[in-house]
Amino acid sequence: MGKPFEPLKMRRGKYTIERLRNIFEKSIIPSTALDPRFIRNQFNTIVTSKADSQGEIEISEEMLRNLSKTLELYPSPRRCLELDVEALRKEETQTMQQVHHNPEVSRFTNKSDIKKTAVKGLENILVKTKVPTEDPHRKGKGKTIDIKSLRKPKPGKI
Repeated sequence: MGKPFEPLKMRRGKYTIERLRNIFEKSIIPSTALDPRFIRNQFNTIVTSKADSQGEIEISEEMLRNLSKTLELYPSPRRCLELDVEALRKEETQTMQQVHHNPEVSRFTNKSDIKKTAVKGLENILVKTKVPTEDPHRKGKGKTIDIKSLRKPKPGKI
């Protein structure tokens, strides 16, 4: 897929009728959805009104801007595809430049001690909790009672 035709990148100045016809046939007509007969008719109108005695036509900045606006307003499916491919190429180029300027740094170190790494990993895994000195659910600090002695004796056993 080629690059999209950009009229504003054309040289300003004089073009021969044949060269301009070649540009219209190979670049402008495939880039617009307008009827090719309409484009050729416009070309013939430009030739009859703008051609000088030597058979050359002066292409101005204004003519190129108008042509660019026409291609923007009435793009052909081919031009739409070319513009999309060009945008993807630019995006990919920017991504590659970012990767080139900011490479991902590896965290691998060849000199690390296996024991230190294992200890550090285990320290992260271990759960550190405080051992309570007193039962937090216990309300009173007084005398303790054995629960078994509080049970009612079974009948027949004394």
